Amino acid sequence: MQKDLVRDRAVSGGARAVLPTDVPELSLDVRMRNYRGSHFISCRGRVFELNSSGWSILMALDGTKNVYEVACVMSKSCRVPVGGALEEVMEFIGVLDSFGVVTNRNSIRKKC
Repeated sequence: MQKDLVRDRAVSGGARAVLPTDVPELSLDVRMRNYRGSHFISCRGRVFELNSSGWSILMALDGTKNVYEVACVMSKSCRVPVGGALEEVMEFIGVLDSFGVVTNRNSIRKKC
């Protein structure tokens, strides 16, 4: 997977720590578009352009898979070790969470 999963010039860090047991889902405020081969999402007045890896991760966030399960899916599709995929997915979801694009639920809530 490529390092630049999100291109947003105003990103200043401060991403929340994401755990492998978190169950992320898209916020209801998110709008997604594929325009001329590029993937865009908008949320709360901000627009982000995602590369194909970032888009694949976003599409895997269905509110039922935890972060580790999403990383396993990405590991298989990108043919990279699960550990490397997990780090990338956790960092990516943390950035999206800090902008309100995703919300994280603990896996305990998933089972209720």
